[in-house]
Amino acid sequence: MRRAGMGLFYGDGHPLNCGWPADGDEQTAQRAEVRAAARWVAWAGTTGPTELWTDSSLVVDGFDNLERSGRHMMSENIDLWDRIQEGWHSLGGQSHLKVTKVKGHKKLKDCKTEEDREKRRRNNAADKLATTGADMRRLSDGIKNEYKAKKNQAARLQNMMMEILEARYDIIKACLLYTSDAADD
Repeated sequence: MRRAGMGLFYGDGHPLNCGWPADGDEQTAQRAEVRAAARWVAWAGTTGPTELWTDSSLVVDGFDNLERSGRHMMSENIDLWDRIQEGWHSLGGQSHLKVTKVKGHKKLKDCKTEEDREKRRRNNAADKLATTGADMRRLSDGIKNEYKAKKNQAARLQNMMMEILEARYDIIKACLLYTSDAADD
């Protein structure tokens, strides 16, 4: 069972640093990244001009679309992208909000500059907050057991269906051999 979390890291000790669990049934990393960006845009009205460093190409692409055309043009998570687009326009777009792509899970040895090291540190801090957020949505033992039971039931059903298909194949093969033998006589 998937659990996703979001994290925003503004800086050491910043009051807006936070991690929180994904809401709803759709627990994907992509939705979590876009949801974090939506919260960043919503809070940007109180923080002044700000920059989001993200390792999500999806988020970067959506903001690139906003910069080029004023529309996000995204086909998934439209509810979140519509909120981002509305906030983008109400805050003055790229004059207030800047999005920069950073390499996710970069090794320290691959950081050539101080800026690279700082981006890595901040991205890791945001990832840690996101993990903390996902952990807030701990599943009860009852839900875990129900999930395991349904997964096992689905596996048994799949095995049964495969046995039926194999038996049908054997019957068809036998019929074809019988028909072939009868034609030879």
